[in-house]
Amino acid sequence: MDSKLGLKRRMSKVGNNLRKFGMLVDETAKLQVYHFQIIADGESYIAKKGVRAYCEMLGTQHGVSMDTIKGDYHIMKRYKLV
Repeated sequence: MDSKLGLKRRMSKVGNNLRKFGMLVDETAKLQVYHFQIIADGESYIAKKGVRAYCEMLGTQHGVSMDTIKGDYHIMKRYKLV
């Protein structure tokens, strides 16, 4: 069904995201330092500062691409970690 919709390997991507953030039973989260900072700062602080500006700031602090941090932030928000 996924291939008919143009979503090849979608379920494996979702599974990898669930594993990464420890949302599956018997799986441990593989969080980076910036993940913990996102959780500590909280959604209201990030929204006040602006998601793009906040992700750029974290990217320069930790040497990670802004797009990576922005994608992880949205996944964390979807899974209610933020």
